Amino acid sequence: MTLPLRALSHDRMGAVDTRRAVIVFSLATALAVFWTDPFAPALVTQAPTASTAPSGLLEQARALGRDGAHEEALALLTAAIGQARTELPALLLLVDLERHLGDPARAVELGNEAIQRWPESSDSHLGLGHALATRMQTVRPQFMAVRWLGDYKDAVARAIELAPRNRAAWVTRIGFYTYAPALVGGDHDEARRLCDELAGFDPIAAEMMRALVLNVEGETEAGLALARAAARLAPDDQDLAIVQGGLAKDLRRNDEALGAFDRVLAGPRGEPWFRALYQRASVRILKRMDPQAVLDDLDMFLALAPPADYMPTPSYAWYQKGRAYEQLERDDAALAAYEQALALDDENEIARTAAERLR
Repeated sequence: MTLPLRALSHDRMGAVDTRRAVIVFSLATALAVFWTDPFAPALVTQAPTASTAPSGLLEQARALGRDGAHEEALALLTAAIGQARTELPALLLLVDLERHLGDPARAVELGNEAIQRWPESSDSHLGLGHALATRMQTVRPQFMAVRWLGDYKDAVARAIELAPRNRAAWVTRIGFYTYAPALVGGDHDEARRLCDELAGFDPIAAEMMRALVLNVEGETEAGLALARAAARLAPDDQDLAIVQGGLAKDLRRNDEALGAFDRVLAGPRGEPWFRALYQRASVRILKRMDPQAVLDDLDMFLALAPPADYMPTPSYAWYQKGRAYEQLERDDAALAAYEQALALDDENEIARTAAERLR
């Protein structure tokens, strides 16, 4: 079974003992790294938006992102910081890019500025919550991150208070109670209670979160049944399809996983679309299906996928490319892919093992 602690040990943390993993994970909150492991179910939340009409600056930054030029979008917004400060959507995009590609501490500063300028915006508070989550994840020594835990929880709570139907904020809050250890406030009963509240206006999201609580408790089969039933009612819900596909993959129900990911890929091209593209490639590798098509999907993922929470890292995409090359019996290309994965993340132990095997 794939659990969040496994995700930490495989991706960002390297080989860690259980005690350290628990401490670290207690400080990595819902919209930070619940599932950085590419083999785990990937929960999706949409980025905060505001109703303001997009400006030329915002549209230019978004266009760069659509072309995969995310660093250039960050540079553009940073250079035009004076204008970005006057437009909430542009400022929140800058916060998001900064926390993923730049300086998480700077992202927190900009998140606080968004709240000062738009104190009654749910998106402002949720944007700060995202930035605080990333800051907690990256600070060293790790125990220092606890100083921001209260601020993080307050920001998410305020986002819900200002917009009681903000799905992303609800998912974040429930995710904290689902995954955080009890020593910092994790509580599965509270997560279920919040799911009951969420069901009053978003029953699909509530079932999705209940499925994830069951998964964490070791009841992945029951969680998949919930997600599957909800998907029959909302087949176009990309968040839910990602969760269904991840749980099915965890149980090695690969055909069901492929069906769920294909539903996402039939919809609009956003963050869930790229997660599904990666996950479909991963499942096809497991099934030894058309490795050349897998390589094409992974090349698109590496070229265009936005930096986002729960998005598999480029290092793992290169690892998957290596597996596809091996299925094509192109061992030299496979070794080069594994070495590229290690160049991007020297703690990618599965890539290291694969490279050593081929060497």
